[in-house]
Amino acid sequence: MKKIRPLSALLCALFLVACTDSANNNRSMSDTITEKLELDHQDVFKLKLGQCFDDTNGHQQSVDSLPIRDCTQPHDHEIYHIFNVNLDSYNDEEIEQQANARCEEAFQRFTQKNYNESIYEMSYLSPSVESWQAQDREVICYIQHPDQKTTGSLRNIQA
Repeated sequence: MKKIRPLSALLCALFLVACTDSANNNRSMSDTITEKLELDHQDVFKLKLGQCFDDTNGHQQSVDSLPIRDCTQPHDHEIYHIFNVNLDSYNDEEIEQQANARCEEAFQRFTQKNYNESIYEMSYLSPSVESWQAQDREVICYIQHPDQKTTGSLRNIQA
């Protein structure tokens, strides 16, 4: 699991599904929707630079998977930088310091705009204590508009 480190709150869309069971043993509606949701989610340890995803449950402290979206379609976040922290042991504060500094540097290279002058926000996913014990050192930086979904990449957006 990766720890969510939002600089802005992540929002969650809740799915309420009514389950139907037909007499002829067809698959229920919830089975079909569950399969669709599983197809759209990707393990956080397989995320790649340039992928886009939607909000997840903002109340969660850690996540196993994220709802991946085609960047040409409306989405909440875009991964713009990935790096490994350089520490001998797990240190929450040091991970946060490295993540903030390196994500902010990469933000400027990605958008061509200083983070403090941009209308966009950055955040990141970082190792949890549990994932650190499994050798996870990866921090995933992502960008988002604070109030709305975006369509397309925010690379060189200069806003």
